[in-house]
Amino acid sequence: MNRLNVKLFAVTVTVPLLYAAACLICTLASIRGTGTFDFCLFDPSALAMPWSPEAGISLSTLLPERVWELLILLPAGMAEHLGAYVGEHIGPADLLSVLTLVGFAAMLAGMLSGTARDCTAEGDPREFMFTARPRSVLKAAAMPWDAFPAAFRRKYVPVLIPVLLLPFMYLFAAVTTVLVLIVFLIVKGIVGAAARSASRKDREEYGRLTGHAVCTVCKRSFPRPDVRCRCKEVFSYPVPGVYGLREHTCVNGHTVPCTNANGARSKLDTVCPCCGASIRTQESWPIVISMIGATGAGKTALMRSAADNIIGAARRQGMYSEASEGLTAPAEAAVPTPPGETDSEQLFLRSRNVHGRVLIVNDISGQEFLPAEDRVLFQEYYRYNDGLVFAIDPLEVMAYHRSGSAFKSDKVTVAGTFETFHQIYATINGYGPSVRSQVPLAVVLTRMDIAHVRSAVDAAGSPEAFLEEHGQGAFLKLAAAVFAEVRFFKVTSHGPKADAVDPFKWILWKSDPELMKALWP
Repeated sequence: MNRLNVKLFAVTVTVPLLYAAACLICTLASIRGTGTFDFCLFDPSALAMPWSPEAGISLSTLLPERVWELLILLPAGMAEHLGAYVGEHIGPADLLSVLTLVGFAAMLAGMLSGTARDCTAEGDPREFMFTARPRSVLKAAAMPWDAFPAAFRRKYVPVLIPVLLLPFMYLFAAVTTVLVLIVFLIVKGIVGAAARSASRKDREEYGRLTGHAVCTVCKRSFPRPDVRCRCKEVFSYPVPGVYGLREHTCVNGHTVPCTNANGARSKLDTVCPCCGASIRTQESWPIVISMIGATGAGKTALMRSAADNIIGAARRQGMYSEASEGLTAPAEAAVPTPPGETDSEQLFLRSRNVHGRVLIVNDISGQEFLPAEDRVLFQEYYRYNDGLVFAIDPLEVMAYHRSGSAFKSDKVTVAGTFETFHQIYATINGYGPSVRSQVPLAVVLTRMDIAHVRSAVDAAGSPEAFLEEHGQGAFLKLAAAVFAEVRFFKVTSHGPKADAVDPFKWILWKSDPELMKALWP
């Protein structure tokens, strides 16, 4: 039993056992005085000690004579037969006293046995609270009788022993059962109210500070992850409730916090409940941004350059930051992203004044935006995006526009790439043709570190004007038709003048102004 359960068990059994002990003393005093078997209830109102004659109320005076005769039939008969064997070596009163003591001891052993204290359930890796274990009321009522299952579970203790002692045990067990139930129901009500209050408070706090969790492997979003204990047992996220108020205990005795006081719960080893992969959430609020664009458009370099800028801003403001390997590599080292599903990148940010955030960036190969009839949709993150970054290579736009080929295909144009993306996006979200997404879309012209590219864009006056002049009017109309918020950027991902963070800052202003004020006050 964990510490909380030891306390709850002690509170539940202390008063009933003290009263049962007082009844035992009164009963022994009555047996010594009358020489016959009797059972006395302790009368606290008598203001006398249990061994005083005035402290006990004989059960024979409270019950009809026939009922009382039936109740003492077994103990009286058993004492009579045992008396024939012991002869004159022990008197009737002494024999009855010994048998009564042994019967009380059997009940006491049952109440303190592992059977009575068991708070586990088959198939559940955690220990329940004593007051919330399955069939808790029934188990509490059975505690004074647990000598029988406890003896049955032990190889070398025949269950016949408590059966033989039953005539001298059942009256104590019956009285104790009533008291245990009364105390247990009171404790259960108090603890249950405390658990509901703690659960509601934790749920509200988690919803306000964390919201939901995201798996970087299967890309699914869920309210809370699972947790892996150090003994490798996996169970649902620990929250105040039937397993504990401040901590949970696994069946192997390891404790895990079930509140995030002092950040304790955010350090747990978490597991995706959908795919079973080990993930990191740290109870941070997820901000999800997805990269879109054709192969070679500069998505990965743009992402890494922006991450480097955000990490630098965090350090200047004294914030903790921790990034996954894909974000910490230099922007210049970006290589083509392999096709298929890859793990999302993460950047954790927090400080004393700002609750933890995790910037999750999904960067997939541009090949995934080429038209395909047998496409496998894996972009689950499109369901919960906070922003989209559509990277466009101006060199490709200008080269395509200057091309004199009569066989130009819209499948390789900006509009073709964007249309393929939107088909995937609308299918995953279940959007109809007239639905406009409210997710911010940042359209980014990359490679502004190339002089003649920047000159061409600057000469046009704006990124959207540049796209219009170079035959991408269809894309501009489509973007405006399917997204309510669209903003255009021209950025440099390399060198000291890199400003690739600008589209990310715009999205962050839209989704998390508090974080933006902390990073760039």
